[in-house]
Amino acid sequence: MGVRRRLLRELLSSLKYIKNLTEQQIKASLWRGETTLYNLELEPQKLQQFFHDVWPCGLEIVKATVKEVSIRIPWSQIMTQSILVIAQDIEVEVVAHCEDDTDWQEVVVRMQQQYIRNQQAKLQNARFGTLSSGATGAFDQLRQRLVDGVQIQVNRAKLSIHSRHARHVPSHEGEAEAGAQEDAESPVGEVLTVIGEDIIISPADASHRPCHKLKGVATFCAESYLMQLNKFMKCRAFHVAPGGFPNKCRHASPEYMASPVVLTGRISTRYPSDGASTCPFVQRSELSFECNSGLRVRGCECQLRAFLALAMDVGRLEEWRGDERLLFASASASCSAAADAGAAEGLVNT
Repeated sequence: MGVRRRLLRELLSSLKYIKNLTEQQIKASLWRGETTLYNLELEPQKLQQFFHDVWPCGLEIVKATVKEVSIRIPWSQIMTQSILVIAQDIEVEVVAHCEDDTDWQEVVVRMQQQYIRNQQAKLQNARFGTLSSGATGAFDQLRQRLVDGVQIQVNRAKLSIHSRHARHVPSHEGEAEAGAQEDAESPVGEVLTVIGEDIIISPADASHRPCHKLKGVATFCAESYLMQLNKFMKCRAFHVAPGGFPNKCRHASPEYMASPVVLTGRISTRYPSDGASTCPFVQRSELSFECNSGLRVRGCECQLRAFLALAMDVGRLEEWRGDERLLFASASASCSAAADAGAAEGLVNT
């Protein structure tokens, strides 16, 4: 009973990512392992920090909502059956940034520094044995099961990308006029939407086939001393479309894809391990996708140019993650500011 109570406490701690949650939005019987939350709005900044290691640096989350989330925990078969999370109508709004957005660069650097501190603290404080029954006990096994054994089902998810940069908006205007728009303070408009329907993410075995047993999910490599955990993802209807930003081009296509495609993905996460125990520090993560049917893309040249500009601008910002000059410069500035504040306080006290 004590282990279950501790596990529920861990689960409830995730409610900090929900904005203005009320009792009317919760229907729960936690002891039976059933919880449903309605009409959720998530905290954008906390969500961005939580997914910082996998979310593109160039996309700032400004709003995230979920119509309904149901969580089912099979307490009596927790080590043999997956925890099931069912989400209805996920919508995420983001703003695309570029290399010249210095204010956003400072935000990304602070998030990267916080991520590194969190990883260092996890490595120093966590005990080994997340997959074995050794010294860590039943609670660590159950907590790891929540993470590695969870199965997620989503009926529909929509990503809405906004931008104020003229090069992200389809247009046949001349380069000089487009450049003038870049310098002006332009309004933010929706430039791209990505929609996925009937999505499933499930634990998988070494062959990336869905698997509900934790030991079947883990594969140990004795040569590299790494434990690999696998997940399988499938989206039965994936499509990308232009955003709602006005486009004057008479040749513009209302859809970038002739029809939705089936998209499958493989997610592999590797942890340092000796085969019997596993360190919680992620050594490497890999994500790959493939289409199970022919992909036909359509659109005007102006739409293709805007799409490529958006993808390239967002991609360039990934370099900020490992830029030591930015990380150490920001850290030095923070230390200097703290030292100046301490000196000023000392003068006031004297």
